[in-house]
Amino acid sequence: MTQEINLKELEKKAFRSYHEDGIWDIFLGLIMMAMAVNAFLSKIGVPELQTMIAFIGLELVAVIFLIAGKKRITVPRIGHVKFGKTRRAKLTKVKIVLALSVIFGLVALALGIIMQGDSSGVLLPLAWMVNALIVFSVMAYFMDFPRLYIIGILYAMVLPIDVALHEFGIAYIIFGIAATIILVMGLVILSRFLRDHPLPAEGVEL
Repeated sequence: MTQEINLKELEKKAFRSYHEDGIWDIFLGLIMMAMAVNAFLSKIGVPELQTMIAFIGLELVAVIFLIAGKKRITVPRIGHVKFGKTRRAKLTKVKIVLALSVIFGLVALALGIIMQGDSSGVLLPLAWMVNALIVFSVMAYFMDFPRLYIIGILYAMVLPIDVALHEFGIAYIIFGIAATIILVMGLVILSRFLRDHPLPAEGVEL
């Protein structure tokens, strides 16, 4: 029994170490920055099609960074870990929740921008906020990743603040500030990770 508990603790510690590289933080910061760029391009009158292409392109860059970062930065330094069925089940739930959240969030954001001049638009920022808080809290719990609570709050705040300050037209600044906070946090953590986990000597396998 004690051995089983120890193995679970070791697995939990190994799983948490995968989030001490700042990669997920930077990924989420890039996603938010894509929203800031989207808002800025809309403000300066860039056609919707071009704005959407730029937005999707930046989102793809974020996804590529997440995948490549884990593969090229994290794995070479701390190696591969094969997790048990319970942990894999948790990861599956996170992926499903994240996918649904992205779809819901993008729809809410698009509708929110369209309905900003309408009083009924208040419901969409509220839906955005609730969705962000729930999704990031679920992810933080299942991924043993406490920083997601903070990032979730930042994500939850941006759209309601944007709607409240709509007359000033500073959506890109609001999203940009939140994105910068998340990116700086991620870069600091990544820097610390690179310092504490140098690449192993050539010929040494993890």
